[in-house]
Amino acid sequence: MKIKNVLWGIIFIVVGIIMGLNALNFTDINLFFDGWWTFIIIIPSFIDLFDSKNRKGSLIGLIIGISLYLMCINIISIKLIANLIIPFILIALGFSIIFNSNLNNKIRKQMKNLNIDTEEEYYSIFSNRNINLTKDISGCNLNSIFGGLTCSIKDTKVTKDIIINATSVFGSIKLIVPDEVDVKVISTPIFGSISNKIKRKDSKYCVFVKGFALFGDIEIN
Repeated sequence: MKIKNVLWGIIFIVVGIIMGLNALNFTDINLFFDGWWTFIIIIPSFIDLFDSKNRKGSLIGLIIGISLYLMCINIISIKLIANLIIPFILIALGFSIIFNSNLNNKIRKQMKNLNIDTEEEYYSIFSNRNINLTKDISGCNLNSIFGGLTCSIKDTKVTKDIIINATSVFGSIKLIVPDEVDVKVISTPIFGSISNKIKRKDSKYCVFVKGFALFGDIEIN
C-alpha cells in the first residue's frame, strides 16, 4: 500500500469525523479558518513528498503554500513575499543556465537545420486534458498553466525528426512517445523539473523537446 494513499485516506477520515461531530453538536471546530484555502496547496504538496518523482517541485509547492498561510494570519507580509520572488527566480534561472548550457548547445546544433512546422497548439488551463494524436505530425506546442496535460504521440508514425515545445507554468505535462524514437531535451526549469526517461541511441529518428517549466514539471515517457 502506498504511503501517499494512506495519507490521503487519513485526511479524508479526519475531516469526515470533524464534520460529523460538528453536525451532532459534539464539537464546534471551524474548518474554514483564516487561510484555510492555502491547505489546498499545502496538503497535496506535502503528500507528494512521500511518493513523487518531482520532490523538488513538491517542496516548492509546500513552501509557497506555507508562505501564503503565514501571510493570511499576518505573520509575514505580502510585501516581503513579493520582494523575494524575483531574487529567487533570478537565482534559479542562473543555476539552470550554468548547468544546462553545454548540453543545450549540442542539441541546438542538431536542431539548427531542421525545418519544423509547430503550428498545432494544445492547452490545459486550470484543468486536466488528455490528447491522443494518431496522425503524422511534424511538431506541436504543448502548454499547461495551473493544469495537467497528457499528450500521446505513441500511435503516430514518425518518419523524420520532429520538435515539440512544452511549456508548464504551475502545471504538469506528460509526453508519451513511440517506441522506435529517441528523445533529446533542451530544458529550462525554474523551480520545476523536466525529466526524460527515453534513451535510445540506435533510433533512426528523434523527438526534440524544448521544455520550459516554471514551478511545474514535464515528463517524457
